[in-house]
Amino acid sequence: MKKITKIISILLLVVVLGGFSGVMMDIFLVPWLSSKEFFSKYSFFKRVNDNVTVINRTEQIIVKEDFSVAKTAQNVLPSVVKIVSYIDNKKATGFRKIKSSDEIQKNVKTGLIVTNDGLIVSVVKNNVNSKLNFKKASKDEIKYKILLSDDRAFDAELVLHDEYSQLEFYKAKEENLSTPTFGNSRELESGEKIIVIGNTGGEYQNSFSLGVVNEIDGTYTLLNSQLSSSEKIEGAILSDAKIDEKNIGGPVLDFNGTVIGIANSILKDGNVEGFVIPINKIKSTIDRAVKGEELNRGLLGLYYLSIDKEISLLSNLPVSEGALVYSFTGQQGLAVKSGSSADLAGIEIGDIIIGVNGTDITLERPLSNLLSEFSSGESITLKILRDKEFKQEVILK
Repeated sequence: MKKITKIISILLLVVVLGGFSGVMMDIFLVPWLSSKEFFSKYSFFKRVNDNVTVINRTEQIIVKEDFSVAKTAQNVLPSVVKIVSYIDNKKATGFRKIKSSDEIQKNVKTGLIVTNDGLIVSVVKNNVNSKLNFKKASKDEIKYKILLSDDRAFDAELVLHDEYSQLEFYKAKEENLSTPTFGNSRELESGEKIIVIGNTGGEYQNSFSLGVVNEIDGTYTLLNSQLSSSEKIEGAILSDAKIDEKNIGGPVLDFNGTVIGIANSILKDGNVEGFVIPINKIKSTIDRAVKGEELNRGLLGLYYLSIDKEISLLSNLPVSEGALVYSFTGQQGLAVKSGSSADLAGIEIGDIIIGVNGTDITLERPLSNLLSEFSSGESITLKILRDKEFKQEVILK
């Protein structure tokens, strides 16, 4: 019995050692020999090479995103200010009662310093000039105080109000103020992240809203309608970032920390919609404000639809770009204002304006934006499609 057990143990040992040797040869020796020029010419080693499977090790790498909104915006934050409009009536005595929290909200808004000598830009809140919030106050009684993040405060004057862009400009007699870097809103694409900055809280504290660009809408209008006005800026950046009373008038940044727009809102179809005014569309307005120029914009006086491919197909139009003079009711008087420059020039509902002074109208260059460069009293030439193409001279009011 002991002899049989010994024989079985020897056989098992041989099998184990043989198997181990076979595995070692298969994994190491044979592939190594097959890689040598002398052995590789034999068919056995060729077949070994053909059957080799290379397994690559895959490693999972976890990357922690080190991102801070405050760090991205840090160079712009010193330029973000709070603008408070208030009554300075030296004849009045006693405590003035604030009637509601809505009064506070309407008379405090965010602004952005654009020049180091004290020019500040903001928007007309809720499309109502801030001066109208004090109906019984005279112009001289309404004052403006600018509050900075470093606890400084200084007086300012409202120097410019632009109906076209809904921007307001304030001027303070200060020097060496911090200014932001302006970017290029044309480079912004849908899906990119943006940062909206505001500051209207009781304690000076910046508010941040982070969102994604949902759409860059070239036909977005500042009317409570899908129609556009020849006197209102057209085009907006639409985002899911929260835009409310705290950041209206504040800067909107890309992820490079540059200003690509100004936050605003408008009432459309009974709902307040937040949007971003692209900086490229208001650079010329800011430049003119910096130079101290008056914005005596010429008025054409009509409503229109900016033509894109969809409107062209739906309306069976002969062109895919231009401005279709239009009213949803089909009434001439609701498309062309009575007594306006357009009315006096004989422009009719259904006309398609395709150019201004030789520049073609596109979604990037809509009619209202082209007209904004001309002043009251100037003569312009419109290229119009009716039954046929013709040119019409118009004197802007």
